[in-house]
Amino acid sequence: MNLNLQIVNKVFSKCTVVILCYERHNFLKRAISYWSKIDVKILIIHNSKKKLSIKIPKNTIYKNYNASYLKRIELASKLIDTEFCLLAADDDFFLYKEILKSIKFLEKNLKYKSYFGQVLSFYYKNKKKFYLQNYKNIKSNNITSGIAKERLNRFGKNYLPSSIYSVTRTSDWISNWRNASDSAISIGGEHEILYEMFSIISGKRKIHDRVCLVRSNEEGTLRSGDKSIDGLGLGYSWKNNILNKNKLLTNILKNCDINLNKKNIIQFFDDYTNVQKRNEKFNNLKKYFKDKISRIGIIYNLVSLINISKGNKFKDIEKSNFFFKRNKIYIDMEDLKIINQTINNFKKS
Repeated sequence: MNLNLQIVNKVFSKCTVVILCYERHNFLKRAISYWSKIDVKILIIHNSKKKLSIKIPKNTIYKNYNASYLKRIELASKLIDTEFCLLAADDDFFLYKEILKSIKFLEKNLKYKSYFGQVLSFYYKNKKKFYLQNYKNIKSNNITSGIAKERLNRFGKNYLPSSIYSVTRTSDWISNWRNASDSAISIGGEHEILYEMFSIISGKRKIHDRVCLVRSNEEGTLRSGDKSIDGLGLGYSWKNNILNKNKLLTNILKNCDINLNKKNIIQFFDDYTNVQKRNEKFNNLKKYFKDKISRIGIIYNLVSLINISKGNKFKDIEKSNFFFKRNKIYIDMEDLKIINQTINNFKKS
């Protein structure tokens, strides 16, 4: 083993990839195949009624724990023994080199709590795979104020999940999840929102121009029966006054490590729900027209060609340069090819 590879592996070994998954053994098999190529530790907290028939690599801890999302996070918190960690779904691909860059940045910048970048997703239509950009406004989450209430105020107006899936110091990850869990009141999606809120309260976050994560849109929403994920959304419940706001606010302020007042938290949730409502209207309208167009193959193919020509998505990696230039984002092409090949191998199996 050459010296450079030894150094790289030493950095990778500082990080645990925490995979929380529900059923979907084939997706988990693909995730293990991807993550076992590098020297990270892998921690899988599975919620499955079926026995796993996949061989577990030596750098992997596997637990089948039929419990809620936050209970599985609590178990993971007890098992991580590395300085850094990364939360991933069974269909997430965090680029290898971006893990190294994230660790390097966080080691040098102690006031920053997360380091994240651009996100791609892929989907299949008519047996063809397409890539597009998610969270185009994610740079608005580059929040560097030294004052917690200013960070929270800005984040509420531009909410995107930009910390929960980033490489994070394990101590910060455990603290954020403990605060989120102790504040939760069993409302759909609260785990993500509360984690993001406590993360931005605790410190700065850096958003860069490189793609760090590739996500899957191969399947629709998977229902697990977990109310904290599948129930009525926190934003909807807050907006329509169908949750106990006083209980939620009391829990948050009790678990907040920094002195904030109730008005700061109320303003955050008011701003968050306005962002969600605006995005929901746009996404519903977009989905309506997309569904209409997709029913007519010739029109869909024509629209796809137009979107590819405009740089809105791409199909062939070899011809993807225009997409990245058009959107002013960057990617490590070697890592993208590894991800693409992993996806292709899974599709063939």
